[in-house]
Amino acid sequence: MQNIKLLLATLIATLVLVFGLSWLAENWLAPGETTDPYQKTATNEELLDSSLHVLGAGENATYTIVEFSDYICPACGTVSPQLEALARRYPEQVRLVYRHFPLQNIHPNAFHLAEIAEAADSQGKFWETNDFIFANQLSLTDRSEEESLQFIIDNAEKIGLNVDQLRASLDSGEPKAKVEEDLRQAEKLQLSFTPSIFLNGQLMPIDQIEQKITTELSNQ
Repeated sequence: MQNIKLLLATLIATLVLVFGLSWLAENWLAPGETTDPYQKTATNEELLDSSLHVLGAGENATYTIVEFSDYICPACGTVSPQLEALARRYPEQVRLVYRHFPLQNIHPNAFHLAEIAEAADSQGKFWETNDFIFANQLSLTDRSEEESLQFIIDNAEKIGLNVDQLRASLDSGEPKAKVEEDLRQAEKLQLSFTPSIFLNGQLMPIDQIEQKITTELSNQ
């Protein structure tokens, strides 16, 4: 009798699980929705804004890469130099656009680092600051906002930054507004991870992007 009860309980639990998952699939997944994030596409209007950080080619580039990135994300620290290398290797064909997507729930000071990079842009030093932050990612990971800023200030001469201008730009609120704009756009696109990289409007992994660009350009 005990074995029969155990068998019935197992059968009921299995049926509940099966029908429960079916119900979730029917009621929570939108028609055509996929669990594969790399099926996502976006238009230029969704990906580009009026204050782009661009490396490489101009608007007529054959390949436009838009990177939504987080300064404390380890994968971003690996991928960003690879993307910059592509833009520098093919300066007439590849346009790299950097946009901020700080995941503040897991990287509390990522937003502030993005603000600092934007403040540096007022001195024409965005890419220098961007590269410095990624190169020192491990040193910055566990720092507070104040400590992160002090670290940049301590290395301002190495980066080529004027500290007074940097502080004035941060105090103006303009860098914060720019980061918030990028963050809102990432949320509108329903991006869920970093780095999220689009190649000509198609979300793609870095290895596919590199392979596609290098293969096609080497065959020309």
